[in-house]
Amino acid sequence: MTIRQARPKPDYAAIATNHIGIANGHWARRELTEAIDQTQKALQLRENLVPPNEASVAATFAMLSNIYQDSGNSALALELNKKASVIFERVLSSDSPILAELFYNLAQMQLSLKLMEDACRSYHRAVGIYRKYLPQGHPDRESAENEYRKVVQLLRENKTTKSKK
Repeated sequence: MTIRQARPKPDYAAIATNHIGIANGHWARRELTEAIDQTQKALQLRENLVPPNEASVAATFAMLSNIYQDSGNSALALELNKKASVIFERVLSSDSPILAELFYNLAQMQLSLKLMEDACRSYHRAVGIYRKYLPQGHPDRESAENEYRKVVQLLRENKTTKSKK
């Protein structure tokens, strides 16, 4: 990274990519504080690029979200995932496989925070996209469909319980 920084005009996009690589190494070793630090550095660089590459900013938000989720900070993870979703929905097609993965992760975060109706909507969106791209029996599709069914069932049980009171 220092060679790139030593150039007369630093290549900030490449430096941000280096930070992401370093963050991934820390994340793999479960050094979450360091992974967060490196990802935030990449995010700051990517947000300040002219012209901005919105997809790379969204991907960085999504990565940071996942690291925070792994560190146990579901509320911040959810906030960052939503930021990534807003950007990705603007720059990708509505049925992009990237969005399916993002919605699935968002649902997992919402579920961990007991936001059942939000999780149900996010799983529904993920399942809809997965069904367009993945064959029946694919592990990602199956996982999303199973989680969606579980949340729907929990919501039904919850409504039944409330109506009996």
